[in-house]
Amino acid sequence: MPRNYYVSVLVLALLALFSSPQSQANVPGLSPHVMVRPLLVLAATSQSVGAQLKQALDLQLSGNLADAEQAARKALADAQTLQKKRDISVSTAQSILGSILVNRGQFEEAETLLRQSLASDEAVHGAGHSSTVSALGSLGTMYLRQGRLEEAHGAFEAATKITEKTYGRNSMEAAEMLNSLASASASLGRPQEAEAAFRRVLEISKRGGTRNLDLVAGAANNLAIVLQQMGKNDEAFAAYKQAYDANASFYGPDNPAPILNLMNAGVLYRDTGNFPLAEQLLSIVLAYRERTLGPDSPETAQAENNMGWLELAKGLPQDALTYFRKSVSGYQRFRARQMRGIRGQGASIAEREVGRSILGLLKAVTKTPSQGSDQATALLDEGFQAAQRVHSNAAAVALARAGARFVSGEGELGNLLRQGQDFAGQWQGIDAALTKALASPSRQRNLGAEQAAADELKAIGLKLDAIDADIAKRFPAYASLTDPQPVSIPEVQGLLDPDEAVVLISSFGGSNGDGTFVWLITRQEAHATASDASLESLGDLVWTLRCGLDVGASSTAAGAADCTARTGGNDASGLPRFNAKKSYELFHALFGGLESLLSGKSLIIVAPDPLASIPFQVLVTKPPSQDVPEGMAALRDVAWLGRDNPISVLPSVTALRILRGQAQREQAPEPYVGFGDPVLTGSFACPQAEAQLECPNPVAPASQRPSLVDRSASGVGKLFKNGTVDVEAVRSLCPLPDTATELRCVASSIGAAPSSVYLADRATITAVKQIDLERYRIVHFATHGLVAGDLESSDGTLGEPALVLTPPAIATPGDDGLLKASDIVGLKLNADWVILSACNTAAGQQSGGEALSGLASAFLYAGARALLASHWPVSSDAAVRLTTGAVTELSKDPGIGRAEAMRRSMVNILDHGGEFDAHPLIWAPFSVIGEGGKGHM
Repeated sequence: MPRNYYVSVLVLALLALFSSPQSQANVPGLSPHVMVRPLLVLAATSQSVGAQLKQALDLQLSGNLADAEQAARKALADAQTLQKKRDISVSTAQSILGSILVNRGQFEEAETLLRQSLASDEAVHGAGHSSTVSALGSLGTMYLRQGRLEEAHGAFEAATKITEKTYGRNSMEAAEMLNSLASASASLGRPQEAEAAFRRVLEISKRGGTRNLDLVAGAANNLAIVLQQMGKNDEAFAAYKQAYDANASFYGPDNPAPILNLMNAGVLYRDTGNFPLAEQLLSIVLAYRERTLGPDSPETAQAENNMGWLELAKGLPQDALTYFRKSVSGYQRFRARQMRGIRGQGASIAEREVGRSILGLLKAVTKTPSQGSDQATALLDEGFQAAQRVHSNAAAVALARAGARFVSGEGELGNLLRQGQDFAGQWQGIDAALTKALASPSRQRNLGAEQAAADELKAIGLKLDAIDADIAKRFPAYASLTDPQPVSIPEVQGLLDPDEAVVLISSFGGSNGDGTFVWLITRQEAHATASDASLESLGDLVWTLRCGLDVGASSTAAGAADCTARTGGNDASGLPRFNAKKSYELFHALFGGLESLLSGKSLIIVAPDPLASIPFQVLVTKPPSQDVPEGMAALRDVAWLGRDNPISVLPSVTALRILRGQAQREQAPEPYVGFGDPVLTGSFACPQAEAQLECPNPVAPASQRPSLVDRSASGVGKLFKNGTVDVEAVRSLCPLPDTATELRCVASSIGAAPSSVYLADRATITAVKQIDLERYRIVHFATHGLVAGDLESSDGTLGEPALVLTPPAIATPGDDGLLKASDIVGLKLNADWVILSACNTAAGQQSGGEALSGLASAFLYAGARALLASHWPVSSDAAVRLTTGAVTELSKDPGIGRAEAMRRSMVNILDHGGEFDAHPLIWAPFSVIGEGGKGHM
């Protein structure tokens, strides 16, 4: 069957395969061609269904995935009405809709449809029939995007065998599927296997003459990437040239495809030290992208980034700075466009891409010789502001979706947001159309129309910039929530008390290259350090510390084995051992060279995940006498950072500006309201826990070993179904009976009425929204806390962080059992404290997700002055003593500030507690997030 009966539905960027970190971020990766069902099959469907599916395919190819999905859904519904379930029209519609949903990132529903299509086709035709190739190819593509590489390889291997059997081993159909199989092999780290397959794809493709030049180019580019990974640079250069020649002949030289080949070759020249040729090629790429795509394009930012790394490699950091400044600015403007509206898509410009430019900028700043103190100060501030941008993305993107409620609201802010959303929609549509037009073969292009589209993009961009500036000026709290802007060093210094210091940590690793930068800002001074410590190495230290703090870290067999190797496992009392040596190593990696500046300072720390997944009070400031202290006496003798320094953390430096800029408010009249112990059914896998009925004496040492239960919300990855919250999945989370005791005891200890505690059927989202929360000084949630990384929705967007409350019998738009960030920003609070005594509320994952998870930002925006958020499961006894102790210290001396109040509460338990209280998992689980300073109540 001729190749033109097949259409390619996706070009997918896979794992970059270069060994050089500076190259990895610049190569798009391998491009598998995934086939959909032959259009001839549509003749077997009813006329109306066939027309709808043809329309869906055409819309998909044009890039209009939303309308393509709508047409395919209509076709599937009609096919199911008109035909039997196993009729070819039903399975065809399932396959095409599934492939569209793969493109849209709606993986859960896509997998269901594609597997249904496979089952139907196999039931009718038998296994191995050509009708199954489409679904297999789409499944393989989906598995690649999810990182399920072995499954992807299996799907592509099965599809390749079928196409070879059906159309011949040397057919173009077989070559296209073999290209996908080779891509999966390369991603699995099988370069020899991938090389052989790509060479065979090339051999087959070249037989087809000029009509197959696009496949020749794709296979040659993929082959070059694999050859470069294998160190065969001369062969890689030759393959890139072959890819360029084929693409230039097929599309014309003034086209993104051959330009991409030039970029790849230029990066390779740079990394092999041939700077003149690298500069020649990379300059061509930058000039092309500036001319055709404009300054707000991520492709232009990528080209500027490449030039910046070239200048760094040449030893010219000042020239590199010029390029990195443009690259960072371009990425930020593009991401701002994407984050507009109800379905903010800012995450599609990955933190890795933006981070690579910021890493380059920071390296250039540190290597640029200063021409006097003024320039040194300016460079220090430039680096400080740039570093604020890279690690705030996850929460910012998730919380940007919360802006939907403002868009639909009345008033000036709602009007501005609606205008911005409308302009952003126009911008995104024109941008997509322009990108598609530029990628067309030269004979199909209309240069005049392309220039007009580029001019219109620029004009709309200026309008969006003006709206953003107006929002930032008139509604700064909203702007700081959804798109926090950097704060300068002088502005930070003007906000600090004499005994305070802001610490900003920015760390990089993986394909971007390694580096850790730390700024320490006091009212009088500003200092910075730079090291080659990687984010991965710091994360490994963090995980070792969590093994000694979090019972959930060793709750599985694999986790227990890993933690035993890191710490030695549990001690004689059954509590996990804490590796004090590794804690000191982490302290030295972060604060080495700055130790003398910490004395007497209240620290305000802003840090990325995974560093923010531990409370900084457990860092050890001096080499311990025992690497892993044995016994409580030895733990009391450790030089803990939290013993001497009050510590608070912030989700961003911008939050300090917002918190310190708020007007003083009258204190709320009521002491306390708490929510917890939601009605959850759990499963056999849930830990068995009995609620302690007696309240602990908040001022007495604990008399027995604490009962620690992992509150992990098992199954969080399945809380979404077809893009909405699955209430039954929420209901099946593990119950938390101990939280009822915790809430009752905290309420009792501060004199609150029993009715202020909302448990079980009373602990609902509806109750939270109906209660006048502005009346309460303390608002307490003791339940499961789900960070953004836990809640990726099936439509591929970043899910919002949430707290779990009692699910309703039937979900409603206002209550599905999850109190999400978008609900929280709509609350009105006047709370001195919001206590989040929940699993994962402050903790991030070892990789991915943001440690503060956006919940802190949402509560601060809603009016909370500060939060106490736990990093691991807290015993009810410890939670009551710590929170009560902090509240008591603050009530005795309001001028000390919340961070000092918590420090005193922790030290009291550490020094004067019972037999087990010296262990940091007892005294150090909470972080103060938000306003912790003196005189800022």
